[in-house]
Amino acid sequence: MSYPVTLGNRLLPDNKKEYYLEETHEFLVLTCDETVGYVSFRNDDGSWFHTAASIDVLGWVDLTTGRQNGERTKMEWVLTDEERNTRSYSKRFGKLKIYRVKAHPHRPFSGEKAKYNDVPKYAEQIYVTEILGELVPNAFLFGVLEEYKKPVTMHSDLLGDFVLDKRYGGSWECECDWLGRKIRFTFYDDAADEFAVIIKNAEQFWRDRENWDKKMREYAADELTYLAGDWGENSADGEITEEEFARKINLCSIHFMDGGSFQAWFDDGGFFGDHSITVWGNFEKGFKNARLEG
Repeated sequence: MSYPVTLGNRLLPDNKKEYYLEETHEFLVLTCDETVGYVSFRNDDGSWFHTAASIDVLGWVDLTTGRQNGERTKMEWVLTDEERNTRSYSKRFGKLKIYRVKAHPHRPFSGEKAKYNDVPKYAEQIYVTEILGELVPNAFLFGVLEEYKKPVTMHSDLLGDFVLDKRYGGSWECECDWLGRKIRFTFYDDAADEFAVIIKNAEQFWRDRENWDKKMREYAADELTYLAGDWGENSADGEITEEEFARKINLCSIHFMDGGSFQAWFDDGGFFGDHSITVWGNFEKGFKNARLEG
């Protein structure tokens, strides 16, 4: 790719001016190991309002001021119609690379928003307008990258190590045996402050796995067996029963949240063409919902 490369129309949109400074600075940015994502907005008449593209960065150096930020944040820009239609935006940034860019720094928050000043995820975002080069060496960002690549674990005496997957905001994962099958227990990194409580719940869930497995299967069957019939995948013996449905689906992973809530994913037992089944529940309040996903 030849540089410089323009992103968007190089202008700061009016609706972004309350968040970003008018002047542009030059930055070195270290991209995360994710692809560029986007979110689209439409007017009431169905026409496009704008599509904002964004990618996480592990850190940046403001070459204009000398400031260095080693915390994860984002850079974004509003796509042109051509960028959106051709999806060229998805190829602009590689993974775990250092780029030199021109961008608008984030305004300092004030008033009610001032609480975000200490949250780099929000307060250190930049609005990028141009890519000036790539593979730029920088000792500070090399250090950030080296730290990012180090494995991070938390230990459970019963379940083993939870390993932090640092992509997509961070998720802790542990593989464990579940009645003869390998499944994953997970929770998001922003819940790490409640690690002790979440691990306690996960361990109790695992200890009582035969009971939980039976109850989740039965709940999913009670909620979704009728869909299996409507889907057109009938049992060899005739109409699908709740007992057959419950027997054929298999647990794949459980995601634990604060407040005792959890989300369990099952395969579809072959009833829905390789979709997945999700069951929501709470340790104290019981099950809340079950639905077909994908």
